[in-house]
Amino acid sequence: MTDNLGYSGLSGYGKPNIRTAFLDRMAALGIRATNYVDTMPSGTPSRASLLTGRYPPRMNLSAPIGPVPNWEFRIRK
Repeated sequence: MTDNLGYSGLSGYGKPNIRTAFLDRMAALGIRATNYVDTMPSGTPSRASLLTGRYPPRMNLSAPIGPVPNWEFRIRK
């Protein structure tokens, strides 16, 4: 499983931009995934669904989680 990666950019699909040894080997063996189904159109719920095997609403994730507040990025001196 990869994240934020379109299959058209992989070297196994004819583009030398991104080399991924395992995915390139699968493509060389004839295994090419070109159709995908996801549970939600947004990032957080769909990632949680892929990692857990559950539908996002069952985990109270029917919408994406917003950005992290600025106060969480403060570095103490």
